[in-house]
Amino acid sequence: MLLGLTAIGSAAGLLCTRIDDYDDSILLVGARMVHAGRLPYRDFYAHYGALGFSLQSALSSVISNPPLALRIGQALVLGLLCAAVFAIVRRVSREGSAAWAVVLFSLALSPAALL
Repeated sequence: MLLGLTAIGSAAGLLCTRIDDYDDSILLVGARMVHAGRLPYRDFYAHYGALGFSLQSALSSVISNPPLALRIGQALVLGLLCAAVFAIVRRVSREGSAAWAVVLFSLALSPAALL
């Protein structure tokens, strides 16, 4: 129960976070260029990997609001990372410690950690 509430709270915190002037804007503009058929490193300069632009472009084509698509994509990645941490910690330690590891991990990556 605590694990689910923490994951939902972290995802809600991501959805409430404003778009950053630097990193998020570069990703959104790059995704728009990839969606238009341009390639990173050839058609425009990017110091981020091409996969991020491609994933954001795909999410933006499904969800018509690109900033919302960005935050939903980040929430999905956070969920996948939490599942991976849970599986790894559960394999190497006791059952109860895996849930606490995921709670601490998701809180560390949530916007609340920046306060």
